[in-house]
Amino acid sequence: MLPEGVKKLLTRHDESWHLLLTVGQVLRHDDGVGPYIASQLGNRKFLRVIDAGASPERVRVKDVYPGPVAWLVIIDAADFDGKPGEIRLIPPGKIPESFPSTHTISWKLLVSLLSQACGLAPRFIGIQPGRLDVGEGFSPQVKQAADEIVSYLRYQFPRRQYSRQP
Repeated sequence: MLPEGVKKLLTRHDESWHLLLTVGQVLRHDDGVGPYIASQLGNRKFLRVIDAGASPERVRVKDVYPGPVAWLVIIDAADFDGKPGEIRLIPPGKIPESFPSTHTISWKLLVSLLSQACGLAPRFIGIQPGRLDVGEGFSPQVKQAADEIVSYLRYQFPRRQYSRQP
């Protein structure tokens, strides 16, 4: 079940844009949880999803920033000594210089760059991995956590409705 703090963070705010940046290496089991979430969602009404893969430093600011945004959330597998599949909201002041991760960029640097570009501080949601060795597929707990996030975001941000033009 999603923690209340995560639900509150991922809640839609009016007609504002919301940005979700996912990070992860799909060939390292549970580290691919971010790209999996992105693939299940796609862009939705008022939600822009950007899958940065294993290289969040390569995300171009203009790709991330469509205009004023209500929130910018980064989702990645993160080892915070929790139980596999545990979802945790990491407060901005608690993001270490180098989060235990497979990515090369400093999380503090990434947060700083995105904050400057968007005018607000990104928030970070970590999902505790069970496996990070080479291979595909997820631990059952990590897959369940990812599906809970996807389900909640689908509820908050329905698919775009396209009208048929005569």
